[in-house]
Amino acid sequence: GDDFDGLSDSARCDLVFAMAALDDERSRRLLEAALDDRSEAVAMAAAHALAIGGRLEVVRAYASRVPGPRSQQLLETVALLGNPAEE
Repeated sequence: GDDFDGLSDSARCDLVFAMAALDDERSRRLLEAALDDRSEAVAMAAAHALAIGGRLEVVRAYASRVPGPRSQQLLETVALLGNPAEE
């Protein structure tokens, strides 16, 4: 919400990775919402966190709903980083 938006980019990235360690609905919603963050770094952190958490389908669904260069970059970068959940 507003508290998240008021944080710096680096603080939002830290929060994304902290939320990735939790396994609850609120954390999952925050990660999904962070895919659309104003900062590419925060969106990338969320995509990576979702992918390593075994939720790559959420990133793919986001890219389908919001096509464009940013979505393509998220998918390409997650692919480059690898997905331990699929290994």
